[in-house]
Amino acid sequence: MATFTDMSTIVDLGGQNVYCNNLVTGITKPDQVGPFNASNIGGSVLSSSGPVNFSIANGTVWQRPASSSLNAIPFGSIVNEGSFTGTGVGGQNYFDSVISTGWNIGQTIETPAIPGVAVNFDSWESKFHLPGAGDYQIERHFGLIDTNSVVHRYMSFSLPWDGVGAVGGASSSPAIGTILLDQLNFNNWAGTQTLVMNLTGNVLNINNGFLFFVSNNNVSTFRQSNAAANAFLPLPFINASNQLQISQPLVATGSLSAGTDIISNNTNFLIRTTATLTNAAAAQTATLTNAPTAGNPTKWISFDDNGTTRRIPAW
Repeated sequence: MATFTDMSTIVDLGGQNVYCNNLVTGITKPDQVGPFNASNIGGSVLSSSGPVNFSIANGTVWQRPASSSLNAIPFGSIVNEGSFTGTGVGGQNYFDSVISTGWNIGQTIETPAIPGVAVNFDSWESKFHLPGAGDYQIERHFGLIDTNSVVHRYMSFSLPWDGVGAVGGASSSPAIGTILLDQLNFNNWAGTQTLVMNLTGNVLNINNGFLFFVSNNNVSTFRQSNAAANAFLPLPFINASNQLQISQPLVATGSLSAGTDIISNNTNFLIRTTATLTNAAAAQTATLTNAPTAGNPTKWISFDDNGTTRRIPAW
C-alpha cells in the first residue's frame, strides 16, 4: 500500500495544479485520491464528482493558445449573451445565449481573434427572435469568416421552440434550413461527379444520366414564370389518362411530326395558320368526275388562313 505524506501535485491542468486535500492510505492509483480542490479555473472549483462549472464572463474565450498550435491559429470557444428589450414574443425582454466553437475565434461572436486570418466556426444560438415572426428559435450555424472579416454562414438551421414550424402567429415560427453556395457538387461514393449545380449561372449539369421521379400523375409539378413575370404557368406533364398535357399554345420552330394521329378538339377549324397560304391558282379548268357519294359535299371543313376562313369540301 502507498502512503502519501506531502501535498504532491497529482494533476497539472495547463498550469493549474490540482492537489489532494484528504490524504488516505491503501491507494494504488492517483486518480482514486479525492476529493480534489483546484486552483481557480474561470472562477470555479473542480471537484471529484458532478459537473464542472466554468464562470465565464460575457464574451470570454477559453482556447488552446496560439503558441501551442503548429500554425499559430488558436482553437477555442466563446459564450456570449445578448439582452433584448421588448422584442421577444409578446413584447417581452429576453436573453439570447450563443456559443461558438472553431479556429481563430475572437472575443465577440463571429469575429476573428487574429485579423486577416480566416475563421472556421460552429455556432449554437439558444433563443433568437425576429419581431413579429412568432415563437423563439433555436439555431445552428456553420460558417467561415474570410480574410476580409466578412462572415459567410454557408449552412444554417432554425427550429421554433414549440416545434410547430408554421409561418407567423403568436406561438409559431418557420423551421428553416439554408445553404449558401455559388456551386454545389454531388459525387457518388466512388468519387465520380454526378450532379453540379452552378448557382451563379443558374445551370444544372447532370453527368452520366439521371432520373427524376414524380410520385403522382395529373399534377403540374414544374412551373415557369410567364412573360409578364406575374404568374407561374405549368410546364408539360402527364395527365390522368397518361397523356402528355400541354396547357399553353405549342410553338414549333421546326416541323412537327406525329407517329399516329393529331387530335384536335376545335369544332370551328381543322387548322390555323399564322402566315397567309400561297395562292396556287392557275389557268386550267377543274374537272370533278368522282366523289365518295353522289351529290353535294356533306360537309365543308373550315380552316383559318391567317384570319381568313376558307372551306374544303368533304363527303
